Amino acid sequence: MLPQAKSSHFTRLLIRHFHALVYHIGTSYTSPAIWREYWIPAGCAAISSVVTACQKCKRFTTRPFHQLDDSQLPSFHLEINSSPFKNVGVDTCGPLIVENSKSWIVIFVDLVGPTVDLEFLTDMTADELLHAFRRVAARHTLPSFIVSDNAKQFQLLSAILSATLSNDFVWKFIPDFSQWQGGVYEWQIKIVK
Repeated sequence: MLPQAKSSHFTRLLIRHFHALVYHIGTSYTSPAIWREYWIPAGCAAISSVVTACQKCKRFTTRPFHQLDDSQLPSFHLEINSSPFKNVGVDTCGPLIVENSKSWIVIFVDLVGPTVDLEFLTDMTADELLHAFRRVAARHTLPSFIVSDNAKQFQLLSAILSATLSNDFVWKFIPDFSQWQGGVYEWQIKIVK
């Protein structure tokens, strides 16, 4: 009679030895091989736990990785034929102290390609953001889809642009306290800082 496997390292080593003697077949062959010579209290559970932890058995019984069928990316990341800055992520960083005054940077990130446009802001009003948006739209193209966080300035700018632009314009706000959903432009802000 041997001590229980959970309290005895020797018992676990003995189970591994017998498991190797029966060529790693499984608990149904390992158990009788041990029981011919030894008795382990709560032996079935002990043998089963040692056999399932066997690395050689895991290598041969593990199932292959199943490749996902569809992409996990949102559809606006996959529009490869769209013009640059058609789908945009917008965020601000700051305040920065420049010549004893506060200023901010608004970052426009193309959601399809690795293109970034930075605009300098002297204050964080919706009017200043609207001017920055117009400058970016004049340089590149008018965005049809924008993603940003729920800042009050962005919500006001969205209302202004929705009233003045056509119905093709969509502004999506990510939920509060979920910066990972705006990871594309948050990552670019980290680089800018």
